[in-house]
Amino acid sequence: MSISKQSILTKLNDCITACNNCYAACLREEQVGHMADCIITDRECADVCTLTAQFVATDSRFADKMLQLCKSICITCEEICRAHPADHCQKCADACHQCHLACEEYIHVTV
Repeated sequence: MSISKQSILTKLNDCITACNNCYAACLREEQVGHMADCIITDRECADVCTLTAQFVATDSRFADKMLQLCKSICITCEEICRAHPADHCQKCADACHQCHLACEEYIHVTV
């Protein structure tokens, strides 16, 4: 069964929320400098997911390109967050994993 537009939008929004939560929590960490790469990537991932959701919602002719970029950034964010044991990082990694899988599936539906 293929993924619906509503399902991909839900996965994108879940990832946005998880990345924003991780970003905010990382800023409150004692060793915030150690979390710099995570913080930067969380922001980039949330921003790209937001833009991708807009492209998907409007059936943009460039949605497939945004989905490819989003998938790539979600994979990177997942890898970076997975390296940190904090619960918020693990939740973000899980959301990014689900989002990148959903992007990949939706690309195949729309191509």
